[in-house]
Amino acid sequence: MTAPNLKPCVFCGGDVKLVEREESAFIQCLKVSGHRAIFLQGDNAISDEVVEMWNTRPALIQAMIDKAVGEERERCAAISDAAHVSHVRSKGRNPAEYYSPHFQVSLAIRKGAKP
Repeated sequence: MTAPNLKPCVFCGGDVKLVEREESAFIQCLKVSGHRAIFLQGDNAISDEVVEMWNTRPALIQAMIDKAVGEERERCAAISDAAHVSHVRSKGRNPAEYYSPHFQVSLAIRKGAKP
């Protein structure tokens, strides 16, 4: 089988390769080995599916953007929450008593609690 024509890495622009294993296939960046995407498991036609998904990536890119934006929002929220709590504590107040119940619930949800 000839090497498929693949678009560059969506993360860094580096060259990529198709990695085929016994029952799986994925695209891996040659520049940064941690950059991998489109991991599929299944039958023999899987390599063709992986290449097609990689080269027609609008849904993939949107999913990665959504994930990155979500992670950045969570990171910023955590920093903001820590700063607020630190500020409240610096004033000698108890954050649990200072913040509204709505804020406390949203803080708990961001920390992984179920609503």
